[in-house]
Amino acid sequence: MIALGGDLTSVWGALFCGILALVFVGYLMVKILKKDRGNNQMCEISDLIHEGAMAFLYREYQFIALFV
Repeated sequence: MIALGGDLTSVWGALFCGILALVFVGYLMVKILKKDRGNNQMCEISDLIHEGAMAFLYREYQFIALFV
């Protein structure tokens, strides 16, 4: 536990690193989303992968819901 008036350097350092990481993730997200999706065949493959991933997550959440 952190004592009041104690050294908070590590807490501020962790907070700064967390905020810096979120800023970096935002930068990467914008950079990736600005890129072209590709030709029609690439878009079809991407849509099929997305559909399969969503089906998997739906089934996974149904299974996990049994334990929650």
